[in-house]
Amino acid sequence: MTTLKRVAATQPRRSAPNECLARLLAIAAIAVLTISAWMAGVASAAMADCSAAALNALRVDRMTVASATDVSAAAPNPEYCDVRGSVDTGNNQARFRIQLPLNWNGKLLFYGVGGTGGSELASSANPVDGAEALVKGYATAITDTGHQNTNNADASFALIAPGKVNKPVLDDYLYRAAHLVTVAAKELLKSFYGTRPARETPP
Repeated sequence: MTTLKRVAATQPRRSAPNECLARLLAIAAIAVLTISAWMAGVASAAMADCSAAALNALRVDRMTVASATDVSAAAPNPEYCDVRGSVDTGNNQARFRIQLPLNWNGKLLFYGVGGTGGSELASSANPVDGAEALVKGYATAITDTGHQNTNNADASFALIAPGKVNKPVLDDYLYRAAHLVTVAAKELLKSFYGTRPARETPP
């Protein structure tokens, strides 16, 4: 017994602050793993609802989903739901494409189409966005800005006739389509994943 007491007495004792820090780190690690597992479970369950009927049933204001396709994972992209449809802008329609990844990071990236717009299937003006967004878990959205045009340098959509402005379409191009599609996309994310997209934190 005396020997055991001597050994115990010679062992360095962990200070109380160190013990508290170790416990906090362990709790934090468990919390991160739990949240990650929960997010994965939410996203996986959401993919089961990747259909036009299921998404229209969410009744997102102004939004009509024309198609929703569950796209299998293909390196480097994860599995995602490819959603296409339109948003009612008042006197016009703005088409959109929204991508909902299985590995959603809680954020939305809205692409700018560049030029005069005209296609919801255009690639991002920034090629890095297109290459990295889904890989990093961002949901993405893009709009045709309220008109279809294969040449995004052609601004003839802005006129009904020579000297007569096509005001509803021009307003959509200038500001309204991007705003309303963004609002609708956020509501879709909230209903699809069960939580609103987070604000981006500056680096």
